[in-house]
Amino acid sequence: MKRNILIPFLTILLIIMGCANQKVGKEQETAQVVREEVSIGVINWPSDHIIIGGIAKDIENCLLNRIKSHCPNATLFDQDFIRDTLFPLLEPTTQPVSETDMIAMLSRKHVTANLREKNITFLVTFTVQTLEETHGCILPLAGYGAGGFFGLMWIDKETNISVAIWELDMLSDVKHVTACDEGTTWIPACILPIPLPAMTLTGACRKMTEKIVGFVKVSPHGWVCN
Repeated sequence: MKRNILIPFLTILLIIMGCANQKVGKEQETAQVVREEVSIGVINWPSDHIIIGGIAKDIENCLLNRIKSHCPNATLFDQDFIRDTLFPLLEPTTQPVSETDMIAMLSRKHVTANLREKNITFLVTFTVQTLEETHGCILPLAGYGAGGFFGLMWIDKETNISVAIWELDMLSDVKHVTACDEGTTWIPACILPIPLPAMTLTGACRKMTEKIVGFVKVSPHGWVCN
């Protein structure tokens, strides 16, 4: 008789425990889904008018596209947006000239408020430099009774990107990373010169993106990246 009473009691107890575990599991799953929005701003700093519209723009677009492919859950802002948001503090004539000045500027209350309003978590500032050394020659053929050019030139290229990663909750802890890529642009000429460019900019950008994404992944916001 006691055994008959015990079996229904244990059955009811197991059902209650199963429902409780299911509820806890759903609550944990909901807690994991609710995450803080993460935004990353990319800007060329320090900069001047010529660099903003030149090779730095190519680097900026490359970094934005590659970071987005690795961190699809992050919102990205280009340097035009960042400059407009903080205007006129990041213009070539008014920008901070050192990291100490940059930290002081980013620590201002109205600057912090503007950036937090856009949920900007990381600010990636970069500089780029390309070194070239030319060899060989290409000669015009007009002097020999013909048109066009003949010869061979090659240009050794080296592109260097330097980045500072500013996590806005820890401005004093700035992360510095560099990336370099080398290659040779070949320009053979037989009637017309045909350049075969070295893609050092793309190579340096790819290497730099891997380092930026690696930093974001180990931060508390790493969930935004694959």
